[in-house]
Amino acid sequence: MRIIRLLLGMVIIAQGAYTKNWIFVIVGLLFTLLPLFNIGGCGTASCNTSTTSTNKTMEDTSFEEVK
Repeated sequence: MRIIRLLLGMVIIAQGAYTKNWIFVIVGLLFTLLPLFNIGGCGTASCNTSTTSTNKTMEDTSFEEVK
């Protein structure tokens, strides 16, 4: 996935420079920097959540039937 992002960023930079559309060059730089610094998305385990075990007990719930 990093290689795809890097290639996409380089293509966007080249196309933006060719058409002299500097907004595309900036977007291409962002797409190129993400895989180079290995940031963005869950690639660096940033979506990892820590699970803590607690010893909470569930109370019994009583239900009343409504007719």
